[in-house]
Amino acid sequence: MTVFFYFLRTQAHTLITASLLGPVGVAHLNASRMFVTPAVMLTPALSQVLMPRLATLRASDPRKVNAAGMMFTLVLLSISIVYSLLLLFFLEDIVPFVLGDQYDTPFILVLFWCLLTVVLALRNGMEMVLQILRRFRVLTLLNTISAIIALASVYGMILVFGISGAITGITIGEVVLVLGCFFVSGRDEADRRKI
Repeated sequence: MTVFFYFLRTQAHTLITASLLGPVGVAHLNASRMFVTPAVMLTPALSQVLMPRLATLRASDPRKVNAAGMMFTLVLLSISIVYSLLLLFFLEDIVPFVLGDQYDTPFILVLFWCLLTVVLALRNGMEMVLQILRRFRVLTLLNTISAIIALASVYGMILVFGISGAITGITIGEVVLVLGCFFVSGRDEADRRKI
């Protein structure tokens, strides 16, 4: 069930863009998304290194998992911010190399993808902490709520802002998930301190 809602949340922009703006809209969306792919792809690799360590930490001292997870989240956040700033600064030079000379620089779309990348860094770190703490039921609920909000946001934002609205809508869904994870982590931490 979580996989289904994860798919909806992460692919809402593609599904709705295809239905409202057609294949050309999806092509523009995907072409601009290519620029943030290196930063996004780094997260699973780093997570694979850290998850076993956090699982070991959970077994020995569960109270330290949140702190270690927040440090990891800050590392991901720093990497995504630095990458995004460098990308936006050098975008004019990179576009002809990646897309060819016939394309205009999709600065606004890449800017929105960069903002989403920063939000994804927050989400990935916080979601990983909840996975390590075995809060799967909560994650399923948060993913479901986030997916519904992402679908509605993408649809509404595309109608108002066009292609950039697709990225804005998916970002709104991810922000909801980040806020939910933050709330649950904070509540769990407060409960642990009472003990």
